[in-house]
Amino acid sequence: MTEATGAHGPLVGRINPFAIRGAGSGSSRQRTELITATELEVIRAAIRPEWEAMILMALRCGLRFGELTALRRSDIDLDRKVIRVRRAVGVAGQGGARYEKAPKSAAGIRHQRIPDAVAPAARSHLRTYFTGRDGLLFPGPQGGFLYSSVFNGAAQQTDNSGKLIRRARPGT
Repeated sequence: MTEATGAHGPLVGRINPFAIRGAGSGSSRQRTELITATELEVIRAAIRPEWEAMILMALRCGLRFGELTALRRSDIDLDRKVIRVRRAVGVAGQGGARYEKAPKSAAGIRHQRIPDAVAPAARSHLRTYFTGRDGLLFPGPQGGFLYSSVFNGAAQQTDNSGKLIRRARPGT
């Protein structure tokens, strides 16, 4: 490996591309806008009402799906406009049980600001879909952790441990 990645490499007289600083890394245009305001309105009109706050928190607060589905009522402070991200939902194997875990990294444990554009939807969600102080903010159909397959139009059924026992497309 040392010879292959060395400055002169195995090809005498030729420069080893592995030794050229920055070789292989291209530049990409930085995206500053994930979606347009019009696209956001289309999404808001198409989704289930109980997911509006979740979509806005994902887009405007930068929360991952696993972080969102692990949020509890006690993690939201609307007076200070803060979300306390302290946990995420993990998956045990393909189609396996969901479980609570720490975020991807230590930096994932954080206080995330709730932008003014998200606060009204979050407040409405808490008034309409209140699940108790320790209840999940965005529970699945059976009250456990929400599966990402729900967003793909797949119906699901889980046992008491949260393990998926049946998956079917609507209308089948």
